[in-house]
Amino acid sequence: MKHVYRMILVLTFATACQYLLAQAKPNIVILATGGTIAGAAASGTQSAYTSGAVTIDAMLKAVPGIEKLANIKGEQISNVGSQDMSFDILLKVAKRINELTSTSAVDGIVITHGTDTMEESAFFLNLTVKTDKPVAVITQTTLSLDDVAPIVDALELHLGQMKRPAADDICYATQNRQDAVKAMVAEGATVVLVIGSSTSSNAQRLVEVAQSAGATATLIDGESPFDDGLLDGHETVGLTAGASTPEELVEAVASRLSGLGYTTLEEITVAREHVHFRLPKEVARR
Repeated sequence: MKHVYRMILVLTFATACQYLLAQAKPNIVILATGGTIAGAAASGTQSAYTSGAVTIDAMLKAVPGIEKLANIKGEQISNVGSQDMSFDILLKVAKRINELTSTSAVDGIVITHGTDTMEESAFFLNLTVKTDKPVAVITQTTLSLDDVAPIVDALELHLGQMKRPAADDICYATQNRQDAVKAMVAEGATVVLVIGSSTSSNAQRLVEVAQSAGATATLIDGESPFDDGLLDGHETVGLTAGASTPEELVEAVASRLSGLGYTTLEEITVAREHVHFRLPKEVARR
């Protein structure tokens, strides 16, 4: 089966290396644990994917020119969805970090991790990792600014001032979608359909946001027929999707809703996305 790697890994690795650059070519070790960044799907038009399906070696090979940024070594600690993170895995990660930070041969460490248990893992490592080396904060695009802000603030209370990504390095797609869900509920949507994978924390979070705003919300995959009964008693239906959901699935569900009588389509715009991610110059020249 041909796997389609999530394009987010290119930007995640490249950006992570940029933040850790302290010299011409630093020595970076990536400790891979799995998660969405290591996820794969059967095709680019599916919302469903499997976490922890791609190895760190395969991910590094998928990033052109990454060797120009740093001397990078990948180590596969585990390859699971973050919902399956265990104390045994975390102990291995903590032990390896302590070993690596005790030597001057390593300039930086990157840990790849899924979204679901990120806070728990960070708390555990804060208790078990002993190092006085600088800390950089890097987060994936499936976390909104609202989700990240309290975590970073708490880390700064314990660790002091940390280097944060510049505003033009932040992907606002997740934040904008959550804001749009709040807006559509405020404008009368009493049920919200969220298209995305059941393994996507990003999509699951959109369901939670809609519910918190007062609407009924359901996660659908966009490929399988959904139960028409979900719409009973609802005159206005909100439709949204996870940041990585293929546009074809959104159009298919919109067409299905039109066939059920929801023929008036109104798009809600809370922000114009004009952010363009720049590849590191070493990669761009390739």
